[in-house]
Amino acid sequence: MNGVFILIDHYNQVLSSTEARVEQLLKIQLKSSSSRDYGGLMNPADYLVAPKFSIYGLAAISSVYFNKDSRFYNDDSIYQVIVLLLDYIEDVQRDSGNFDLITVNFDSAPDTAFMVQRLAIAYKIADKFDIGEKSEFIKTRLIKIIKKAGYGIADGGFHTPNHRWVIAAALMMSYNICDISYFKETA
Repeated sequence: MNGVFILIDHYNQVLSSTEARVEQLLKIQLKSSSSRDYGGLMNPADYLVAPKFSIYGLAAISSVYFNKDSRFYNDDSIYQVIVLLLDYIEDVQRDSGNFDLITVNFDSAPDTAFMVQRLAIAYKIADKFDIGEKSEFIKTRLIKIIKKAGYGIADGGFHTPNHRWVIAAALMMSYNICDISYFKETA
């Protein structure tokens, strides 16, 4: 390039890419109240509505909802999408606190740990970029889910030794949000 620098605007590229992803996620949320998976996101790769895909989608949607630079910032329709997702997530969370990885692992602490990492990201975004009552509502719902999941992870064990890192990380994230010493001690 002979000394010519090409400036890449990574922030706006990431924002634009995330907004495009959210546009796709909005199209695949189940909005029929008669559906067993009401509020969840249907993964177009396998046509399954599952906790993991929906939770990962929640993190992406939260990132644009709370971003002042996004066209989705503080948008009431996006808030309703988030509320429906939280309803779905609470509905599919097991009594143990864990979630199912519906294609292979049920009531799974390590899979729940991966999901809690995304739930913690959504919580931290709502906390850092507070927009009032809606933020408080979202945070309260997330704390409830994360707390329940933290107990499930702490009591649930792991399938393989390499899952210990994700369990420890999710438990520390849960501790940092819920301030429950059991999570820290177990991690």
